[in-house]
Amino acid sequence: MYNHEDGDFQGSLLSHEEEAIKIPVASTSKKAGEWLKTYSEETFPYVDTKYEDIPPGVATFSSRGPVTVNWEIKPDILAPGTNIMSTVPGGYESLQGTSMAAPHIAGALALVKEAHPDWDNKKMMGALKTTAATVSVEEKPIEPISQGTGYVQLEKAIYAPTIIYNPTLSFGKFTKQQESKTIHLEIENTTEETQTFTFDIPKKTAGVNWDLPKSFSLKKHEKREIPIRLTVTSAMLEKDMFQGWLTLKHHEHDEKYELPYLFINQTADNPTSAGLEINLKPFSKDEFRYAFYLTEQAKHITFDLYDPDTLVYQRKLLTLDNPEIGMNEGMMSKQDMGSPGQYRLLITMEMEDGTYEHHESLMEITP
Repeated sequence: MYNHEDGDFQGSLLSHEEEAIKIPVASTSKKAGEWLKTYSEETFPYVDTKYEDIPPGVATFSSRGPVTVNWEIKPDILAPGTNIMSTVPGGYESLQGTSMAAPHIAGALALVKEAHPDWDNKKMMGALKTTAATVSVEEKPIEPISQGTGYVQLEKAIYAPTIIYNPTLSFGKFTKQQESKTIHLEIENTTEETQTFTFDIPKKTAGVNWDLPKSFSLKKHEKREIPIRLTVTSAMLEKDMFQGWLTLKHHEHDEKYELPYLFINQTADNPTSAGLEINLKPFSKDEFRYAFYLTEQAKHITFDLYDPDTLVYQRKLLTLDNPEIGMNEGMMSKQDMGSPGQYRLLITMEMEDGTYEHHESLMEITP
């Protein structure tokens, strides 16, 4: 089935009978459909479907941490948010962004609540974060400030034998010659059996000393706080942001929990803006909502689009004077968006002191 007008086909096959229609259907745009029709009239029509395996990862436009007010690890967890087939007025459309990822987590929490009506919000979120899978690229984990605890795994969350209520270990900023901070890991055994845990000893780093319990046990349904102590000797480290994982092993269930940690020594470079996110306005076909986050005051900000392969300048997408610290939102028309396609987005900011900052990311504009 192909569209009778420009654009992708949006619709479904419905039956007035009780039985479902069992006809395999592929829907295409008008252009693709007309090409297929012409091609099928040739002597030897043959269509081969090509599949592309895309490894899991974090979208380039996804917001990164840390929270620069208190240096907490963000995001908390990952969910699908790119090229998600979503409902729109009159049919369906492939969309992306936080507006697509958030419903996945909301739905996951609803199912966890259905399975465990007595669990409160804190316990449900703890289950999702504890059982999330660390995302790696080429066998190297993506940094904690890009993925938090990792990719949501709903079934594992529902049947979690252990729940860590605060698995993201944000120690904040260390400013003294030598300073120690302690986070109390809140952990619960949800089973009828005693559980035993051990920490892998982190690799020794000059200026960084971890004080971890070698082993501890939780009786059935026991909930305890386990102290995690970090001591930093500031002079022995660069002034920077440090992040990684502590590995907690669960012996009875042969599980391994990767706990992301982060601390700042004196100061650290942090992104001034979190990339631009654009979504179709609900119940509209030609209005788009844009949003981006700013961590420092700027006088002027410009979003320019370039060809991702040749880096040839394409057009100016958006420009703003005196954007606010925090979330900035607004509306754009379909005409303002311009031609659909993949682009390299260059964000240029003129700061209050007259200096300029630049950030790049990939961006896709859908039809």
